[in-house]
Amino acid sequence: MKTLNLIAYSKTGFEQNIGDSFTAIALQKYLKRKTDSWQLGYFNLKKYDLNKYDLVILGGGGIYHPDHLKTLEKNTNLFSSTTPLAIIGIGLNLEGQQQFKDKDIKRLINLNKRAFINTVRDDWSFNYLKSLGINSQITGCPSLFLPELYQLKTKPIYDLGLNFAISHTGYYQQKSQSTLKFINRVAKKLKGKKIIICHSKKEKKLYQKIFPNIRVFYSNKPQSVLSIYRNCQLVLGMRGHSQIFALATNTSSLAIPLNEKVAQPVKMTSQSSDKLIISLNESLASVEKKINYVFKNQFKIKKQQRRLKNQLKNNFLKTIKQIHQRFN
Repeated sequence: MKTLNLIAYSKTGFEQNIGDSFTAIALQKYLKRKTDSWQLGYFNLKKYDLNKYDLVILGGGGIYHPDHLKTLEKNTNLFSSTTPLAIIGIGLNLEGQQQFKDKDIKRLINLNKRAFINTVRDDWSFNYLKSLGINSQITGCPSLFLPELYQLKTKPIYDLGLNFAISHTGYYQQKSQSTLKFINRVAKKLKGKKIIICHSKKEKKLYQKIFPNIRVFYSNKPQSVLSIYRNCQLVLGMRGHSQIFALATNTSSLAIPLNEKVAQPVKMTSQSSDKLIISLNESLASVEKKINYVFKNQFKIKKQQRRLKNQLKNNFLKTIKQIHQRFN
């Protein structure tokens, strides 16, 4: 079987971020059989004729974004091709007050009509599709299930893992001054042994300047990255995959969401998610209070994480099985 996995390439300032690339790795590891051929396609970098393939997988990050939907229509024949389409674990990706226009909604509906399988990564995406009359299933992001495929280091050695987003999209660039103020006013003053976790290689030099006395980590290897997440007692993260990787490794987390997708993992984990979400204008005392709440309730939070991940994994593995059965 000749398979093409279409994902978006992050081209605003940095090379591909590890969140989307790890998702592609997970899909290949769970879906590809020995006799299958597998190709990764960055649909916003080049054009693709999908009729050459036996199966097209749309999976990897927040593809439900106006620009991505437009580019899919422009650079592929996805909406007209008869090649079977499976949509796996993607999600909404709307920044700030951004909303879908009528033409975006039409693309979204037509895309899902094309798919023989349609799953999303979070409640936000599920509920939005439901409001459009589109049935889907929540499987989580495929990268959630990478830790099972690697031997990870398990001894916690950092009190706090910090992940920030300043430059990887235009929207985050607009918010960069607010982020830097939060870093100087709050993050640098937090107690405990800290590590800065980068999701893109060129971020490393930037954060080494901002945090000259703290280890700044980057790797494009899932085993190394997921081990770092597991080695943190608590993660404070701005990127969507910082929260997904924390959930994947059963590491407690606090979300700093400039995009609703970032808040979704903690919202799906806990009914007390308001205590797990931080805004950039919060005071040091308020953030410390939420950190203390997490440390006092770690056993309960980790149990909730495990329950959620198990539910999502069951749905994900059923989806993989359906695809394999269709292409026996």
